[in-house]
Amino acid sequence: MLNRIVCANFQPYCSYTEPLANITEMKPDLKKYSISQDVINTVPQKKGEDSDFKKYSKEGKSTTWVLLVNETMKYLTQINLKGNSYAGFMPEPYLLFLANSKSLNLKIQKLENTFKESIDGELNPSENFNLKILNQEIYNQYILNKISSLVFLIMTVESFVNNLIPEKMNIEKDGKINSKSDIEKTYKLKEKFRDVIPKIKEIKDIKEYQNKYSTNYN
Repeated sequence: MLNRIVCANFQPYCSYTEPLANITEMKPDLKKYSISQDVINTVPQKKGEDSDFKKYSKEGKSTTWVLLVNETMKYLTQINLKGNSYAGFMPEPYLLFLANSKSLNLKIQKLENTFKESIDGELNPSENFNLKILNQEIYNQYILNKISSLVFLIMTVESFVNNLIPEKMNIEKDGKINSKSDIEKTYKLKEKFRDVIPKIKEIKDIKEYQNKYSTNYN
């Protein structure tokens, strides 16, 4: 098994062939890319003890490392804090967004459970209608968490759809050939569902698909 760490922030790139037995298992929820052996062979190799790693240890500085296991590449992001260097693998962005939305929804539920004890006043416009006025700080937290949760859900869907787009995909629009990057940046989410997903998934019954996505999207 080929194990290498590559510093991705400095030129020229250089790989360090170090034992990585305890971290080489590639979990499916981590951001990963395929890389050819020919490309790997172009990266110069050296041993870790022959390098000066002080430049990667400055407080507040971030370094991105690339972990290569066979022909699979993943990002390892370094964080320097109070004299220590930490690192974590970059997960798929849509999983981060979804997890954050779930976390916010738990906060929303906890806030909802405090509503009965967080009433500052009441408004009675009629005999059969009573409007309880929430404590302003509780209400503010509730609304902010609601908005944030919705935003992260939208980001989850957009990121997931972007993740489905093949690296070499090209689509013509208005006489211009759009690459994966162009599609991600310039296509609206609705356009991605309407024009991109059918091509990726080779959907034959476009009318039935459009009826389904229109019902769910709208």
